[in-house]
Amino acid sequence: MNASDEQTFEQGTSCHTLTKKSRQAVSRRAFAKGLIIGGAACAVGISAVGCGGSPDTLGVRDGGKSSVHDGSEPPASLTILYNDAPNSFDPVNKWDGWYTVCRGLTETLVAFDTDMSLRPCLAVDWTNIDELTWQFTIREGVFFQSGRQMDPQAVKESLERSIERAPRAAKKVRIDSIDVDENTIVLHTTEPVSTLPGELAEPVFSIVDVEVVDTAPTHAGTGPYEGDDVSSTESFTLRAYKGYWGGTATVAALTCRRAADANTRAIALRSHDADISSSLLASDLKTFENDPTFTTLTSESVRSVFVICNLRNSLLADRVIREALSKATDRETLGNLLLGGNIRPNGLPFPSYLSYSRAVSDVAQTFDLSSAATLLDSAGYLDTDGDGIREKDGQRLSFSLAYYSSRPEFLQLAPALQDAYRQIGIEIILQLYENIDTVYYNADFDLMLYNTTTVGNGDPSYFLTLYFASDGSENAGGYANDEVDTLVEKMRGEFNQETRFELAAQATRLIMADCPNIFIGSSVMNAVCISDVTGYSLYPVEYYGVTNKLW
Repeated sequence: MNASDEQTFEQGTSCHTLTKKSRQAVSRRAFAKGLIIGGAACAVGISAVGCGGSPDTLGVRDGGKSSVHDGSEPPASLTILYNDAPNSFDPVNKWDGWYTVCRGLTETLVAFDTDMSLRPCLAVDWTNIDELTWQFTIREGVFFQSGRQMDPQAVKESLERSIERAPRAAKKVRIDSIDVDENTIVLHTTEPVSTLPGELAEPVFSIVDVEVVDTAPTHAGTGPYEGDDVSSTESFTLRAYKGYWGGTATVAALTCRRAADANTRAIALRSHDADISSSLLASDLKTFENDPTFTTLTSESVRSVFVICNLRNSLLADRVIREALSKATDRETLGNLLLGGNIRPNGLPFPSYLSYSRAVSDVAQTFDLSSAATLLDSAGYLDTDGDGIREKDGQRLSFSLAYYSSRPEFLQLAPALQDAYRQIGIEIILQLYENIDTVYYNADFDLMLYNTTTVGNGDPSYFLTLYFASDGSENAGGYANDEVDTLVEKMRGEFNQETRFELAAQATRLIMADCPNIFIGSSVMNAVCISDVTGYSLYPVEYYGVTNKLW
């Protein structure tokens, strides 16, 4: 399918620009109705949301405070507070591309729309020539922030760099060779990759000027903003890139800061030390919802919240223990009461509103303390010394639970899980990290509370390939099932979406039977803006945020 057959994208319209009038919230039912087939890969999505409001109270930044203006002119600058920060500004470094796209520095050939259908960005259309060949027409008139023109040769160099330097990139696209001509690139794959356009929407494939990215990464992209003071990744300033192909950004400067503490992000909004803050606690969200000087944005995401079990641990290798932990997890209470709806309860790997998730029962994940205790009793895990912790063959059921502060809900969720599992005689030792990456990739944990995107390419193959295939780059728990591997490989080469979704359902059933992780629910993303700020967006995937239309 040629992308332009299904979608239109006006010349000069930024792929950072909202194409529909924003709404503050969209129901799951309306979101699920957005199932569209586009560019050989898509999924059910949630509508994006943008900040909006009456033009009465927005302040122009002046010495860190907002001064009231009449709304007739855009603010000179805006300050945005985030819950986390990149390790670098190079999109091929781990997950840093997600940050560079979200902050408006880089862009990809293909992007996702608000319903997770694919839309053109730096490529204006694409065609699946045969099972091993895809052609992309490159947008003309685009220049990198370095001043170099983005042509097909530059795109080829950037894609080859991503494939060479990011292990997951090579596995996602299976590129054999790339040909270029005057305005197109042709990708030849070593095997069928039915979701290739969606794979290229992942920010690890941000198109950058390879001649400068190693030394000046914030001047190597094509986004609406470029680096100004970028000496720190924790707090940096950006300036509008005047050569941006979609039109120079309305706001001349942005300050992006990481504030790990959710309370700090909320306080900064109230004091007008920030114009936008993301990932707030449910209690603060309620307060802002009732204050007309702020606009609250929420979007049910395609992110899954779950506990990873390290199957290299001899005790956690026993499915009985993992199933007991799952049955002792009261998802409804945790998501709806403790976290005020910031997590939608769900015992499945994928959000429950997706068709291939609805096809799988999560009855085994039903909260049942009595059943959990019976499982452990029957397997010989008993509390023989009366200290409240079960043991077997001299081994106590005591596990570390790693979690990280950039997800504010984890600060409440981790202690709640500790209390819950104690009720069935399992001790949990909490280990809080500011940055979880080293622990994760070294598999230096027993249990880990984690939050990640499930359909980052618009398709269930994303989550299954990265996290559940035995050779998946993000398979930190060491899960392996030959049948799952076979199904995942079949999905990659299956161009019929309905068949691919059925394969996903089959793989999900096998995963549920193995119970490698404790699935808790789907996270709900949020952000709060000063009421007059417009053009900031939340999408089901956390790739996007800053646009050239911020006001």
